[in-house]
Formats: sequence, structure tokens, C-alpha cells
Amino acid sequence: MKIVCFYEAYESLAFERFFSIFKKYYIDHDLVMDRGIFSDYSIINPFFSKKIDSLVKMISDDILKKEPTHVMFSVFTDNLIKIQKIAELIRSKNKNIQIIAGGPHSTTMYRKMLNTGLFDIVVRGAGEDFIRCLCNNRPLDGKGACYIKENNIVENEFSLVPEEEFVDLKEDKDLFLKNMPWNREYIHTISSFGCYFKCSYCYHSVFQKPCKVIRKNIDVFIDQLLSLKKQGFKKVVFHDDLFISDRDHIIRFLTEYKKKIALPFMCIVYPAFLDKKICRLLKEAGCVNVEIGSQVLSDRLRKKYLQRSDKSSQVINAMRLLHRYNLSFTVDHIFGIPEETLKIHERSILEYIKYRPSRIHFCYMTIYPASKINNILLDKGLIDQKKIDLCESGIVDNVNMGGSVKVNEDLKRLEIIGHLAGIFSENLIRRLIRHRVYRILPSKLALLSKYFSYSIIALIKGNEFNIELQLKRYLSSLMKMLTMLLK
Repeated sequence: MKIVCFYEAYESLAFERFFSIFKKYYIDHDLVMDRGIFSDYSIINPFFSKKIDSLVKMISDDILKKEPTHVMFSVFTDNLIKIQKIAELIRSKNKNIQIIAGGPHSTTMYRKMLNTGLFDIVVRGAGEDFIRCLCNNRPLDGKGACYIKENNIVENEFSLVPEEEFVDLKEDKDLFLKNMPWNREYIHTISSFGCYFKCSYCYHSVFQKPCKVIRKNIDVFIDQLLSLKKQGFKKVVFHDDLFISDRDHIIRFLTEYKKKIALPFMCIVYPAFLDKKICRLLKEAGCVNVEIGSQVLSDRLRKKYLQRSDKSSQVINAMRLLHRYNLSFTVDHIFGIPEETLKIHERSILEYIKYRPSRIHFCYMTIYPASKINNILLDKGLIDQKKIDLCESGIVDNVNMGGSVKVNEDLKRLEIIGHLAGIFSENLIRRLIRHRVYRILPSKLALLSKYFSYSIIALIKGNEFNIELQLKRYLSSLMKMLTMLLK
């Protein structure tokens, strides 16, 4: 058995966990990566996107050169079309290779994916149990496995979080580091799985039952981080949705982290869970940047359309605490919400800048298969059924480039000013917004202003690890392309 996994642009913690299982069972495995330059979900350039067919052939050839018996894809709606083309080429050249798909899109659209005939097995939810069964030559017994038998789709039960026996699996980073040398300083990890909430625009809104949250054993996790620290890693990015939601757990974890790890780190925080003690412990443990979700400072819009349970007062209190404890933070904000007004967004940004965020991360409302926001937008006449159908087939709007809802062009102009909040003084930004000077700006500059300001902030402040990595990925890839051209 030889298993080859394909991934695009970023590090996959799920694949790293699978690699640990492969090693346990002595399964030969490898990784093929596409660096995703100008074609990942963050930055899409139409000129480079047109080159997708030539990239697909190169990727499929790279996979086939490794002579796999199985090929595994992690499928997001954004990369569905590319992966289907790769799978089609592999299938045309070797029908004996078993093609397996997992990931968010596979979990929601498994029936459509199986009906394409390109995938032998589509796995829903967490894949660890399936991987173990695959290693034991029993893939169809694995949790989450879906496949066609006698013209009918068989669906095994699935879970969105790993079974307890897999929670503390080591993330085996060797193959990703081999393919992503610029990533060598950074530990990407999570301390927990799952999310209690069902925000309408989020993947978790798809499922009827609440998703449980399960956390890693603190002692085991600290030992894993310590091992990585000894290997030379210098920075940590925690990707948990609910990093601090269990107060007793996070207090103990941060205390141990401070004693034994003490590397600078970033994390994501749900505003309602933040208090003085947690802020102090985050700061003392080495936190250099916190990402918090506001989306909009309107309780009515947040509750009615985003289906968030937190209140504007809790978001403001979280920002106040972060500012008080001198913790740099990024605040997430969404344009394209039903019944939004220019004034609501102006007030939100004016409130954010009181507390001097490192940056404001603007996104545009974007639909994904089966998310609750789809029907909300459909009922309000902001999208049509055709857009939903296109989305399910992989033709998806971009969260950074206008999203799925047509918005007032003044919002894109306001975004330009918002991006400057981390660079220029509060008074200047406040005047530009209050006098609506931004309305003279060309709205097409919004995306350019985002990446320009992000780059400046990363270079000046040195605490935006995710932006640092994007810059390093592009610089490394462009240098490699230049070297190839010169040869």
C-alpha cells in the first residue's frame, strides 16, 4: 500500500495526524503540494487562474510518479474544481488507484461528489477512524466512509470531532516542512476540536446537533510542544475556534505553557469568554496577537442574521481588556449582512479604533454549501438559487473580493480607510470616516489596500505570524519561479 496525499498552499493539521497513524502501521505515504500562488482562497488572480489546466497536469503527473495505490484529497469548496480535474486525470491514466476525498466540502456534498464517479470513497467529518481502518485494509468500515454499492450510496455514521483515543495524536510535520521550508519557524496546532456555536455563515451551521468540544490532554500536549521547541520552532499559532472557552482548562494550560514553552503565540478568542485573569495569563504566557470575531457591532443584525449569541457590549469589553493589557489584536468584520447600512459599519469601525487594533480583517459575506446563511440571503432576495447551485458545484465567490452579496460600493471605500487603522493615528482615521472623505476613493483599491496594509503591519509590528507566512510563501515561490526561468 502506498498513499499519496494532496494539499494546497497551507499546512493541514488533519493530514499531519493521519501521517502519525500511517507511521504507526508502517504504511508508505507521501505528500504532493501546490503552493497556490495567486489561486488560493486568499488571493485569486484571473490571469494565473486561467493557467489551472497546466497546473493540474503537473500535479497529477507528480502524484502518479510516486506510484500510489491510494490518493487522498482534502476538499474545500474553493478547490473542488481543481481537485476534480486532478482526480479525472489520475483516473484516466490508472483506474486501479483508489481515490479518496475528505474535508469540509466532502462532509456536506458527499452525494454529489460520489455521483461524479471520480471518487471511490468520500469521508465525512473527522477521518482518524477511517484512516485506521484503511491501514487495516478495511476502509469501508471506517467512520464517515461513504461509497456506492449496487447503485446505492452507503453512508457510515460520522463525527465532526475525533474519537477520544485519537485526540492526543501527534501532528507529524515532516512532510509539510519538506514541502514548505518557509514554515520551519512556526508551530501550527490546535488544543481542542469542535465548536459549540452555529453562526449562520459558518460550516458548523450545517448540522442539526450541536458539535461537542473535546480538548487535548494538557500534559501530553505540552510535551509535544516542548519536543517541537527543541527542534528549533520559535513561534506558535493556535487555530482553535474556542481556545479559551473552558476557563479552568485554559488557566492550567497557560500556566504550564509559560513554565515549559514560553514561545510567542497567536490565538483565536470568542469575546464573551475573555476576562481580566485570562488576559493577564495570555500576556504572561507570551501571547503576541489575539483574533476576535465581532463581524458587526449591531446586536440586531448579529442575532437575527448571523445567529451569534454574543452582544456588542461583550465585544467592546473584550477589546477594552486587550487594549488595557497591551495585547495586540485583530478584529474580524463582515460586509454584506442583510439590512446593513453604511452608518452601522461606520459606527462599528469608529468603536474598534478606540482600542487600537493591530488590524481590522474585513470579509464579505460568502455562501458555502448548506450553510444557514444561504436560505437567509435567498429569502431576502440578496442571492438566487442559481448562485447556490453554482456554489455547490465549486464555483464559489471570494470572501476577500466582494463575496456573494452585492454591496454598496461605499463599503469597499470604507474598507480602504479601515485597513489604515493599524498604521495611522486614531484621530486621522476618525476624521476620514466622520467626514466621509473615503467616498472619493476608487473602490477597486480595497483589495490592494488590504494586502499593502497587512504587509506593512507584519513588517513593522512583527506579531502577525499568519501574514509573515503568506509573505514568505510568495517570496519563496516567486524566487523559485525566477530561478527556473533563469535556468
